[in-house]
Amino acid sequence: MGHVDAGKSTLGGSILYATGMVDQRTLDKYKREAKEMGRETWYLSWALDLTNEERAKGKTVEVGRGYFETEKRKYSILDAPGHKNYVPNMIGGAAQADVGILVISARKGEYETGFERGGQTREREYCFLHWVFLLGLISLTCKPKTPCLPRPRA
Repeated sequence: MGHVDAGKSTLGGSILYATGMVDQRTLDKYKREAKEMGRETWYLSWALDLTNEERAKGKTVEVGRGYFETEKRKYSILDAPGHKNYVPNMIGGAAQADVGILVISARKGEYETGFERGGQTREREYCFLHWVFLLGLISLTCKPKTPCLPRPRA
């Protein structure tokens, strides 16, 4: 979860490539196609943004899905849209998840703007925390006169 252009799809594509779920040949194809469309830096996101509309706009519209596994576990990546026009799709994707990651852009200017009043990062953080508590993924441990600290649910 995160605002538009924070790098959610790129992060997901990087994970799929690092775990071997996207091979070098496919990655080279994405690089070539992205360059032809004038979107050279977006090639990793194409592992999850599969439609022509998403690739042309540079925005995730539908929830992208990817899979990888380790020796002990199998994982699914759900790449939720960040654009405000696709919030219902984002909520639908988030509702399917067991774990959520809030992706925040670290680019100068974007980071600061995201936390200003009305900023998308601030808005997504609010949605993210409500989603986490509604699904019961974490609970708060509070002691009198101390800050509340999140802890994983047992």
